[in-house]
Amino acid sequence: QNHFENATTRAKIAAGGWDVVVIQAQSQEPAFPDFESDRLPYAVKLDSLINKVDSCTETMFYMTWGRKNGDASNCAFLPEICTYTGMQNLLSASYLKMAKSTRGSVAPVGEVWRKFRAEHPSIELYNPDESHPIVSGTYLAAVVFYQAIFQKSITGTLVYRPSTLPDTTASFIRSTAQSLIQDSARKWYQYGRFAKADFRFQVQNNIVSFENTSYAALGYSWDFGDGTGGSDAFEPQHTYQNPGTYSVQLLVTNGCKEDSIWKTVVVSPTSTSKTDEAESIIVHPNPFTDRIFISGFEGIETVSLTDLSGKMQKTEFKDGNLRTEATQKGMYMVTVRWKDGRVSNRKVLKM
Repeated sequence: QNHFENATTRAKIAAGGWDVVVIQAQSQEPAFPDFESDRLPYAVKLDSLINKVDSCTETMFYMTWGRKNGDASNCAFLPEICTYTGMQNLLSASYLKMAKSTRGSVAPVGEVWRKFRAEHPSIELYNPDESHPIVSGTYLAAVVFYQAIFQKSITGTLVYRPSTLPDTTASFIRSTAQSLIQDSARKWYQYGRFAKADFRFQVQNNIVSFENTSYAALGYSWDFGDGTGGSDAFEPQHTYQNPGTYSVQLLVTNGCKEDSIWKTVVVSPTSTSKTDEAESIIVHPNPFTDRIFISGFEGIETVSLTDLSGKMQKTEFKDGNLRTEATQKGMYMVTVRWKDGRVSNRKVLKM
């Protein structure tokens, strides 16, 4: 409300030229019972100001973190915020509701904070006041915002970290942020303008049915890879005249952003495939340390790890677990070969 009624804020918004405008509420208020009646309307009003200037500007909500041991000052009249978990649950729900109400996205700092606390309980994020961050917490927020705004992960060795922050801690923070944001990207961006293309498919002889799993998109353009043209249907079905291997492209747009993805479809006269196994695997964590886990590994024949020059690394794959203790730090390629001849590649980073 203060920002909506503030002349300086309104003038900055009206100046235009913004790719993203970030909105953050006071750290306690989204957890209060009057959030929907007293706070949410002003998030909607601010978003209206932003999009009146440019309908393609992204309104991004800064999901903050709960206090270390809950909100003691308000615990007496609101038991739900007496604990960190209870307070974070309310904050997260409110920020997601703001995004949904405004066609905005979320920078999920609070949820990455929660995940990091659970995985690294000995590493402190809080100032002694149990509310504000120390340098590790600030770095965590910065890493989340980089990924949320630029829609890509932080990888490589030339990554900034504050001199007082240990390299291992910085690495843990980047890894935690990357895994949470990637694993649930739809949750944070589905209402905004960061269009994301994705699809699955089923093959029955020479007929391929496509399932559209894109989000934040309004228009769809398919290229089936066989020279017959394409389709603008949401979930088309296509009949291939000849067996073969085809590269299928889906391009999505929402009038502001666009994104595309290619996948390989194998068609044979007698083939029956119930799912796109080669594209549905999940390789995690990324970056990794001593091992890589591969989810959805049924039907895999071999898994190999090579450096970017193509040199094979010494590994052991068993029950979806690729052990990589003998490899050095750096960028590698995981190659999954399926029993039906398909191949899937994933680029990974060892820290």
